[in-house]
Amino acid sequence: MSERNWEPLEKQIGGAVGTYGSAWKRYPAVSINKTGFSINKTFAKAFIRTNPCAVFIVIDTNNRILGLKLVSGDDPTFAQGYSLRLDGGGRATVTCKAIHQRFPDAVGYAYRAQKTPGEAGIIEIELSPANRLK
Repeated sequence: MSERNWEPLEKQIGGAVGTYGSAWKRYPAVSINKTGFSINKTFAKAFIRTNPCAVFIVIDTNNRILGLKLVSGDDPTFAQGYSLRLDGGGRATVTCKAIHQRFPDAVGYAYRAQKTPGEAGIIEIELSPANRLK
């Protein structure tokens, strides 16, 4: 019989703070799940100006970057984007299974979000281990 090389699995504690660490409340962040992504309250305060709004999702597969462009309800392109409506706690979830299909290893993690000045108002989320919340 061959020698086994066992790796222990860490137990995941339910809830945002247990899963993503205390940084989930401090930094604008996006968590990736199997049906799309969720934003935290800090993201909403930093980037969302109107509720509801629409989000256009772009990806850079080579650099593993998820881009989000938010538009308000009076924008003529509003109906073409994904709906983003904040709940009473200031959080929101967007359904877009293509993210899970393109980046299956990103599911279950939260990543910091930042607005890049030169990218036409696109909020960038780098889906790399270095950008994960801890």
